[in-house]
Amino acid sequence: TFYFYGAPGSGKTRLAEAAAERLGYPLHRLAMESYATVEDANALFGAPPGLQQGVCLVDLLLENPRAVVVFDEVEKAHESLFREKLHSALSAGSMAHKRDRTRVAPLSETFFFFTSNCFEDAVVEAHRHRGDDAAALRRDLEASINDAPRLPCSAQRRSPFEDASLRSRLGKARQWPFAPLNRQDLAKAVDGALEAAAKRHNLGELAWSPDLSDAYAAS
Repeated sequence: TFYFYGAPGSGKTRLAEAAAERLGYPLHRLAMESYATVEDANALFGAPPGLQQGVCLVDLLLENPRAVVVFDEVEKAHESLFREKLHSALSAGSMAHKRDRTRVAPLSETFFFFTSNCFEDAVVEAHRHRGDDAAALRRDLEASINDAPRLPCSAQRRSPFEDASLRSRLGKARQWPFAPLNRQDLAKAVDGALEAAAKRHNLGELAWSPDLSDAYAAS
């Protein structure tokens, strides 16, 4: 279980996707803005009778527990999704279907990634002071996020780590800040995406000008 936080567009979701590709596991990406109500959050674990079932995470993991699950922008989900549902499932190592308790998915081989744009301003400020010293940047942010008084997620949202269950399940060792990418980083990301596309479409030794990557990164 990992918690990736910080600047948007800095590769949090992409890293989870790369993990799935490397492991050869299916990827289930869940946009948390779709689970902003308690009813939608409940339905993720099995819709009650009479309601249309959308994505059911339990069914997906029963089909194949060797999977990567991304809870994208988790701060947008209803707060009960983690506190009342995911926390108990992760602690137990299994996830039960809300409507049929005989359907239980094991979680021991499942990777969970929680991505968040929380603490973006703090990450940017810490990066400005620490530069490329990633270890020092992470230490600074760990204290600000986990120790009282805790930083808010943003001006509009309180800190998710005010919840003790979240701090216990996604402790400091599982928290990873993502600073904004600079132009050189973005150009490398473009090169990597083009290489992956060439491989996916069997294009062999596809070549492109470095100016292309740089122009895209600057746009």
